[in-house]
Amino acid sequence: MKILLTNDDGVEARGLDELLKILENFGQTTIVAPEFNQSTKSHSISLNTPLRLKKIKKNRYALSGLPADCVNFAINSKIGREPFDLVVSGINDGANIGDDINYSGTVAAAREGFLHGINSIAISIANKKNPKYYDCSIAFKKILEKIYSSKPKPFFLNINYPNLDISEIKGVK
Repeated sequence: MKILLTNDDGVEARGLDELLKILENFGQTTIVAPEFNQSTKSHSISLNTPLRLKKIKKNRYALSGLPADCVNFAINSKIGREPFDLVVSGINDGANIGDDINYSGTVAAAREGFLHGINSIAISIANKKNPKYYDCSIAFKKILEKIYSSKPKPFFLNINYPNLDISEIKGVK
């Protein structure tokens, strides 16, 4: 499986690193994320501003654009020579529920992947003070395993983790 990992918190965000550890077990993972924090930029795209890509290290790139730009650029550039099978956006620092999904760059990045016909997931954690990224990534791994064991139809998901120890999670709704 070929996976595109992005976010709106920026290429150096801790949530991105935790997801990378999990996603590498599922397939070849490439990161294209904003160079700087682009939270609450919604589904904006850059029209009159040149986008600049910086290679941070193998399969990790910083783009001088917005979250949706990152997905669009990755899909339509040499980075996406082979089509991506999955777009994952997160782990976002803060929940994306209710009206927040309209402003969320995290959700917009996943939505952009889905608009390109790629299964996509946005994942966020409901605590900005002490987010339990590791626990969230373990829960995400279990969800992803369940999704792919069921031969899913095309999907676009917005997952919000309640910032609990993984041992406290009783199920998924």
